[in-house]
Order: sequence, then C-alpha cells, then structure tokens
Amino acid sequence: MKIHKKQKLIGAAITVAYLSSFGTSVFADNPYGIVYSGGEPLSESNVNIDPTLIDGLQPLIKDSSSNTVVFEDASKWQTVYDIIDGQCTLSNYKYVGISRNNSINKNSGLNYTIHGGDYDLKVELDGVYIEGYDDVLQDNQVLALAVHSRSGAIATTSRDYYLDSTCTNKVSNLVPIHGASGGHIYFQVNLKPYRKGSNEVFAPEGLYLGITDIDAAQSYKILNDENKLSPSNMYASSAESIQPQDSTQRNMYLASGNYIYSPYEPAFDIPSGANLYVSVKPEVQKDGLDLVFGFTGGAASGLEYYAKQFTVTYDSDDNGSITGIKEEKVVAGDVPSGSESEPKEGYELDYWVADKDVTLKDGTTIEAGEELTLEQLKEVIVNQDIKFTAIHKIIEPEEESSDIKVPDTGSSTDNGSGLEQTTIYILGSLMVIPLSYIVALLCRKKVNFDK
Repeated sequence: MKIHKKQKLIGAAITVAYLSSFGTSVFADNPYGIVYSGGEPLSESNVNIDPTLIDGLQPLIKDSSSNTVVFEDASKWQTVYDIIDGQCTLSNYKYVGISRNNSINKNSGLNYTIHGGDYDLKVELDGVYIEGYDDVLQDNQVLALAVHSRSGAIATTSRDYYLDSTCTNKVSNLVPIHGASGGHIYFQVNLKPYRKGSNEVFAPEGLYLGITDIDAAQSYKILNDENKLSPSNMYASSAESIQPQDSTQRNMYLASGNYIYSPYEPAFDIPSGANLYVSVKPEVQKDGLDLVFGFTGGAASGLEYYAKQFTVTYDSDDNGSITGIKEEKVVAGDVPSGSESEPKEGYELDYWVADKDVTLKDGTTIEAGEELTLEQLKEVIVNQDIKFTAIHKIIEPEEESSDIKVPDTGSSTDNGSGLEQTTIYILGSLMVIPLSYIVALLCRKKVNFDK
C-alpha cells in the first residue's frame, strides 16, 4: 500500500483533540539523536539495488476497503471534518492532540491493531518527542497525532480542520506543523505482525519492513540494536527510484546515527514512491520492531510489512483429480491452505507427497516423496515453490467371513461353557447312535418271530 505524504492527502485527514492526562513534558533532549543535516545521499553505495527481490515482495496487509483499525481505547481518538474540493468531508483519520504537557508511553492506551486479510499488525505507541515549538505551543495548544482508520498510517497535519459536518466550527487549538518553522515531532512505535487468529508473532525468514514514499521531510530510525538501518539490510528496486530527478535535494542516510531523512525546502515529490525495504531478523521481530517516525511538516507514513511469496500447486496421480484449489500464493514462512482430491471409481485417497524436502511447524522434516497426511501438509513452512501430489489406492473388497457357525444350544455361566457344551453335544450324539441300532435289531427280531 502506498501512502502519499503531501498536504492533499493529509487534507482529508486530521485535527487535534487536547489531552492532558499523560503527565511529564515531551520537551527534553532529543532521545533519538536525529538531526536533519549531514550524511550522504541514498544510492547504490549504501542501498542494495535488487529489482528481482523487490518484484517478489508482497504486502502482508494488502490495501483493501475491508481493512479496519481497532483502537485499544476508542474514547481517546476523535474524528474530524475537512473541506475537500469545496465539500465538507468526514476525515478518514482518527486523532489525538499532543500538548507541551503530554507524555505518551505504552500504558497511555493509544495502541491499535490493523486488521487486513490474513494478517493483523499491532501498533504500540511507546513515545512522542517534540522539538522546536517551545515558543509556539501555548498551554492549550496541540500538535497532531493521527491514524488512518483503514490503513493505520501515522500522520501529522499542516492544515485547519473542523469539528462539525458543515465545517464551520474550526479546531482552534491546533498548531499546524510546517518544515519552514524548524519544528519536529517524532512518534516511537513498536510493531508486531500476527497471522489472523494467532497469538504468536509472525516472524519468519524473509520479512521486510516497508519504508515507503520517503520524500516529504520525514525521518526514519530503527532502534533495535541488531536491526538498525545499514547498507547490509536496506533494499530498493533502483537507484533512481529513491531520489528525485528534478531537484538538487537528496534523500539522505546518516551512517553514524543509522537513520534516513528527507529535506523539506524545496519540497519535492518522487513519482515512483521512493520506497526502501529493510530486512527484519526473526529474533528481533519476535520482540517487536521499535521504529521512530519523524515529521517536519504535514505528512503520513505507512506501517507496512512485506515478504517473499511462493507458488504452491496441487496435483493428483492418474487415479484421481484435484477438486479444490490447484494453485495458491503463500507468503514466505507461512503455511499452505491445502486442497481436495476426488478419487476415480474404485479408488480412495491414500496420502500426499511433496516434490521437495519440507519442514513442518514443529520442526519435523519430511523428505520429497515421503507420505504426508493432509493435516501435515497444512503445517508445512513454505520457503520455496512446492508441488503437492495426491496419491490414491485401490479400494480392497471386504473379505467374506470364514468362521464356522455352531448351533446355539444354550448359555452357561461357567467360564468354560463353550467347551463343555461341545463335549456334551458330541457325547449325546454318540449315545443316540447305539439306541437307534438297538431299536433296529428289535424290529428285525419281531419280523422273524411272525414267520
């Protein structure tokens, strides 16, 4: 998702509500060490130029009208109206106000979660720092901290906004932020992505943070010691895509401070978006990525994660056919959805096989061609293109029973009743035969007597 940082975008956005419950002053020595001077231009000397990698990246949370942002404490976020093309319009942003007496931390209740598609992104507001506004902000005046209600982008404003649907009741205590004033505001956030419905942080190999549209007097700094911005972990599609072609101003990288900034005067825009992608180590992401967004004017910064994606295909042997999905794109480090197979008459599904060695979520390795149940297939960690094939077997006919049936001659409570009944039956038969023989002899004697 691309977030444009110019006033036209923010013009549809934000105003400020005055909050006074956060305690200590935000006016102190700059804790982030960000200075908008020095460094060297972003270029192939400090950024990995890899168009193939960038082309293969996909956002975890795709730009969709069905995306939503859920605020931890919705009562602290308010809406605003703005005049767009002559019409009073409800803003897409929720906002709070940051005054000279406000201090924000992770316990301030300003956290929120972006819900979109198969993934969620939890955003924790851990701090705010303001500099250069000591003589401007009065006791009841504020700067903007705004969040887009669908994308979750974090923003500031340099415009006037209104509290009513007729745009007649302007927010009077808002101080617009302008680069020319020399003031800065910094928002510190902690970012944790999750699979939808999971409580486990999504932290696979091949995860990238998108630092996008860096051309509106903004700055960016990662605080995690093991993942600071450096030439080893920053990527772009081309050197031209991260610098304006019609301006002497440059987007800069300060190696000594491990941060990026873009100048404000004169303002410039890069049509390609000026997007950087930073590889994120799994062990760092599990604890959350600590990121600082700096603003010197009205702008917005997207909160975006990207990952490689691979193709998973489903096939069948000659004794069946795939009736479920035949192909899907799976983000690196995630698991496939699985599919269904319809066997031919006389066959049934036996198992699945993969065309490559695969590893399950529990760490089990199953070699190519070895049997997989459908449940195991759905636990495969995808880190390459994989083809799964359904294997079917002939349905074996049921064998006829060869048990000899013995007449039921009654029941017995004795444990050996079966043996005793058989014995009695045999003895009884033996007794019947002599009696018959005797009767026959008697009849024969009678006939002879008559003669």
